[in-house]
Amino acid sequence: MNNYKKYIPNILSSLRIIAVPILILLGYFELYVPVIIIAICCSLTDFIDGRLARKWQVTSDIGAKLDALADKLLALGLLLVLIFRIPVYLYVLLLEFLISLVNLYNYFKTHKTNVLLIGKLKTWFVFITLILGVFGIIFPGFKGVLEVIVYITIGMQFITLISYLVYWHKTSQKKKQI
Repeated sequence: MNNYKKYIPNILSSLRIIAVPILILLGYFELYVPVIIIAICCSLTDFIDGRLARKWQVTSDIGAKLDALADKLLALGLLLVLIFRIPVYLYVLLLEFLISLVNLYNYFKTHKTNVLLIGKLKTWFVFITLILGVFGIIFPGFKGVLEVIVYITIGMQFITLISYLVYWHKTSQKKKQI
């Protein structure tokens, strides 16, 4: 079993990537209950893969990149299901895009994948909000509560974006001093 441990976290991330087109297709055909089930399973694998990689000491740069890609694609897939039914999700999409651009820019400047705790928390807020958004399609009476949750998530995204910008600004200033 030990030989296979190093592959399990990346397999879980890969399964999230494979699930994205299925989620979009199910959403297109308005099969929202399977969308919710798959989205919850994918969100749980996001938690599990990182935890296993750290526990088994099999973390890698490619694993971190694969995990981040899987997170972004999963969020994008769920957002594509939602933005045509609940337009406020367009703001969540735009902020995720901005955060991704900042992270990508930093990666190309430093060749490092840096993840802040606020970024991890934001990812969970986004996943929960997106899954609840699909619930909102199924149960229209839930939309008022859902709107509040979406705006809280948007606030969390702004805080994350600012935190990454401040972090990388401070990091670049320290490098200039050296």
